[in-house]
Amino acid sequence: MTASFLEDGIRRRLGLTAGQSRLLIRAPDDLAEILRRDAKWCATAADVPEHLHGLGRIDFVQYFTESLKDVKEKLPALRKLTHPDGCLWIAWPRHGRNADISEGTIRRMAIDLGMIDSNAAPIGEHWQGIKLITPLALRQRSARAV
Repeated sequence: MTASFLEDGIRRRLGLTAGQSRLLIRAPDDLAEILRRDAKWCATAADVPEHLHGLGRIDFVQYFTESLKDVKEKLPALRKLTHPDGCLWIAWPRHGRNADISEGTIRRMAIDLGMIDSNAAPIGEHWQGIKLITPLALRQRSARAV
């Protein structure tokens, strides 16, 4: 398989579309290159930013981590950064590479914050991820409040 075919598969699985605003946190360089293509703007960060200086909420947030403790600490801030119509992907190492994270654990934490999972997929060769979104009913309630 060609690199282009594999890259297109990753982009399709993650739901990337042209014109999105994107934030990539702790992204490996090879995946960051794929994930930033066709974005309206794309920022990369070594850690979860406390605020984005008026840039608004982000369409696509991707957080790479190897620690469940990090997810517990950062998930509320990640949710606040994510646009109600956008998505938040949490990624952790695949193939038992010393990660204490599972889909079920992230799913339970997300529900407590008003998010649900809508997809789970491998992200490249070394990462597994779960996509979290705001349920439609909560998005509509948020829009009416504005």
